[in-house]
Amino acid sequence: MKLIKSLGLLFALTMVLCHAPMAFAVKVAIVRSYDAIIYADQDQITPIGTVSYGKRINVSEKVKGRGTVFPLLVSGKIAYIRASDIYVFGDKVPESNKRYYDNQLLHQYVEEERRTRSYHLGFTYEKYYKGKGWDDLVLAENELPGSSMGDALNIYIQHLLYYWVGAKASWSFLSTKDGKISFLETGPELGFYLTYPLAINHHISADFTGSFHPFSSIKLTESRYSGRSYGLSFDANYSFEFATSWFFTTALGYRIKKYSSVIPSYHKSYESLRHWQKGVFYNAGLKFRY
Repeated sequence: MKLIKSLGLLFALTMVLCHAPMAFAVKVAIVRSYDAIIYADQDQITPIGTVSYGKRINVSEKVKGRGTVFPLLVSGKIAYIRASDIYVFGDKVPESNKRYYDNQLLHQYVEEERRTRSYHLGFTYEKYYKGKGWDDLVLAENELPGSSMGDALNIYIQHLLYYWVGAKASWSFLSTKDGKISFLETGPELGFYLTYPLAINHHISADFTGSFHPFSSIKLTESRYSGRSYGLSFDANYSFEFATSWFFTTALGYRIKKYSSVIPSYHKSYESLRHWQKGVFYNAGLKFRY
């Protein structure tokens, strides 16, 4: 009987020592993949469930499986989650001030994302008012009053740090009675922004952008002309990450722009287009972060 008790105590002590790291030496992590898989084994052969994107979990501070998985407790049993599916931060969040620490972790997550995956490739559709000079251009082409409310398709690439640099190509269209006025602008852009995470996959930001498009061309009813443009814009932006690294974005803003040599001096609206053009814009689209 004493031997059985001794073996029982030894077994209990062994279990306590083996599970002590999971009970005390834990770190907090945020799930960065949609439906991250939980496995019963280090070799990631037997899935036992999933955990949703953005969920805060506690994992062991020691990575296993040659750096590929982190142990965690699921219903009192040890399970494993891929290291690539989570961001691991500091010590376990104290329940006494959970909201404050969750907010700190959210901002830390955003900073980590900006540091490790800072390139964005995007596509947007835009409605805009191009400016008084373009109203005059529509009038000159139509021989009737018109509005320079137009449509644009934008493709851009950005490298985000605490500011961002990138390049953009934009195709604009203005309708007239004889067809469309099309305008192509390409070139580099530089921006500054302030972002605030509403949740792990919902962000709002204020963006201030300067652009210089040395390759600009306009196609009127009968002729095509080339020039350049430069300007400034300010917008309020909202983005929603609906799948891993894929975002829906929308923005409302105001833009001022100067066009140089886009149409010849003998054109009826030349004088109007020499001045700064001002107008509001709204866009929506998709972007991919990598």
